[in-house]
Parts: sequence; structure tokens; C-alpha cells
Amino acid sequence: MVMKNTTLYMVSLICCWIITSGPLKAQNMHTVDLEGGLPKLINIKDVPGHVLVKGGTANKIEITVQGFKPDKETSGLQPLYASGKNTGLGLAVEENNDEITISGITGKGNQQYTIIVPESVPLKMIWNGEHFFGKVRIENHRSDLEIKRVNGEVTLTDVTGPLSLYTMDAVLEVAFTDSGHKGPVSISTFHSDIKLKLPSTAAIDLKMRSGKGELFSAFEIEDKSFEKEEKDDCVDCVPRVMRGKLNGGGIQFTLTSYAGNIYLIKND
Repeated sequence: MVMKNTTLYMVSLICCWIITSGPLKAQNMHTVDLEGGLPKLINIKDVPGHVLVKGGTANKIEITVQGFKPDKETSGLQPLYASGKNTGLGLAVEENNDEITISGITGKGNQQYTIIVPESVPLKMIWNGEHFFGKVRIENHRSDLEIKRVNGEVTLTDVTGPLSLYTMDAVLEVAFTDSGHKGPVSISTFHSDIKLKLPSTAAIDLKMRSGKGELFSAFEIEDKSFEKEEKDDCVDCVPRVMRGKLNGGGIQFTLTSYAGNIYLIKND
């Protein structure tokens, strides 16, 4: 009799675990179906915490989160600062014509978001304000990228461009794929270093400027020249703008750091 009761108790526990674990797992994920057609642009705005964006081949956007605690008070309510549908993950999603916008509902939190997007769709990521300090990583993207951020850390891996990247204090590391990069590419920061990794066969035109930092390269730079900024009236100042070519020249790369160093590194 005791054995039978114990067995029933264990079965009851397993059933409860199955019932409760399913919804909990579903609460950590939100999917946007794109089978009707891909958007022309995906906007990601003011997402708190750490963000990993990965390019995929499926016709959908998949958002998952770790370390997020839902606010029961906001369940079922629509955010006013961020337009769109409340996903319950601290984000709102809005589908408007040919654009999809993913916005942070609150600037607080240290959660980890993973957002998988179609790799061929242009991506625009903007953080408004200095209170976003999380790490941002973008991997395996094959289209236009525009990123604006003040603080934190930004790492791009296996991207092709075109690229426009601007930060104030964020640490920057960008690695271009050898499967065909596109231009133009503009990377600009105020205080931080720029680490740019390129295939040894990359054919690019370079313009590099570091106001108070230094320039370093693992590449042999052709047709190298130095010049002052157009608005620089200082006669005795050291020229801070370098122009040159890699492998005969090609796509335009403009790299600017006012106070940090710039490093060109081989990515082979």
C-alpha cells in the first residue's frame, strides 16, 4: 500500500512538472512569422541588458531571453513609450508596412537577449541614452548594418557590410568575413579603440584618423599618405589622417577614433 501511494505521488510530481515547465519555456520566447514576405528593414531600439543578434536562414524572427523576471503588473498591458505588442519579455514588437521594430519597454535589467533574424534583411540598431551598458554582439549578418550606441561593448563577427557604426565609449571589435564584404564601411568612436579584422585578400581604400591615439596595421599599406584635417589650422600639428590601399584598393573604409587607437588585424 505504501509502495502504491509513493508511486502515485511520484507520477503526480512528474505531471505537475510537465504542465508547469511547458508554459515557463514558452514565456521565454517570442516568434514573428515572416512566411508572407521578408521586411525591408528590422529596427532594434533601446533593448536593455546584453544582446546577441544572429543571422539565420529561416523566414522568421525568434526572440529568446534569459535572466528576465516578468512584471505581473504589466501583463496584458500595452507599453506607451515603446509602440507595438507587448511580448512579455520586456520588449515590444511592431509590424508596420515593410518594417519591423523591436523596442525595449524599460531601460532596466541585466538580462540576455538572443534575436535571430533573416541574415539578408538590413538591420538598424539604436540605443538612446547613456544608461545602456550591456554587451552587443552581431554574428553572421549578410546585409546593411547601422548601429548607434553610447556605452558598452560592440562586437561584430562574420559580417559583410555595408556598415555604419558610431559609439562614444563602447569598445569596438569588427571582423569581416572572407566570403565577400560590401561597402562603404564607416566606424567612428570618440574615446575607444577600434579593432578591425579583415581577410588578407581584402581590397579596400582606407581613411584612418585618430586625434590623440595611434594607428597600427598587420597589413602592408599601399600608396600611404598623411594629411591634416580640412579644418585643421594648426601649422605645426602632426597630420592625423592616413590614407592608403590594401591589395590595390576597392571598397571605402573610414575609421575614426578621437582618443583611442585603431588596429588593422588579419582575420585568416
